[in-house]
Amino acid sequence: MFGKSTIEDGKIDGYNVSFTITVKVQGNEGKANYKGTVDGDQIKFKVEIPSYGQTVEYIAKRVS
Repeated sequence: MFGKSTIEDGKIDGYNVSFTITVKVQGNEGKANYKGTVDGDQIKFKVEIPSYGQTVEYIAKRVS
């Protein structure tokens, strides 16, 4: 969605994952804060982008 990014502040604690990336939307930069929970073959993510006032939730699934 945002192109290539470098993961910052990546953490894994049991089934919880979190990291931050810098995104650029319409020429403006902001941080996207990802928090996810591993559940079997998927991770349920909540992504907050404070500078844009947005929160997005989605599920990443393992492809075999």
